[in-house]
Amino acid sequence: MSSIDRSREVGVTRSYEIRTYGCQMNVHDSERLAGLLEDAGYVRAPEGTDGDADVVV
Repeated sequence: MSSIDRSREVGVTRSYEIRTYGCQMNVHDSERLAGLLEDAGYVRAPEGTDGDADVVV
């Protein structure tokens, strides 16, 4: 079972952190990726903390 599948299990909350560097298109890509992760059941990690999934764009 993939980690995205496990995030849909009852009582399991996964978090993510996206760090964006570079141009405005990277910001756009980060926003789209955040939406996909949230659709998969992930929540944004609190500011200054690492998530279960960390992405650098």
